[in-house]
Amino acid sequence: MSRALAYVRVSSDGQADNTSLDAQAESVAVYTTSRGWTLDETFSDVALGATLDRPGLSVLHLDDAVTVYMLDRLSRSIVDTEPLISEWESRGVALHSVTEPLDTSSAMARATLRMVRVFAQAEREEIA
Repeated sequence: MSRALAYVRVSSDGQADNTSLDAQAESVAVYTTSRGWTLDETFSDVALGATLDRPGLSVLHLDDAVTVYMLDRLSRSIVDTEPLISEWESRGVALHSVTEPLDTSSAMARATLRMVRVFAQAEREEIA
């Protein structure tokens, strides 16, 4: 793999500094560079809630990998993310997270991703 895309999102304009769009983008850039990948483009969304109907996500074109700062920046909903992640897997697009040990290019990592999503869903329910 040599190319990656970044996706960053905040739920509100006042998101904490460590998860601001700029901080996420910088962390993703460092992550991809440290692996020797070229970061082709960063897609972002601001103040958009749980739905996956987001402008930045909808124009994300698929390369070798999609990198997020944290999985919950993609979504906390298992129901919402399962079709998206399954589509990416069928195209050979790996999902990576800067802050979580996720790299969906292996079977064990895909299993780990499913467990992380279970806890993200629980967190979403607690927040609601």
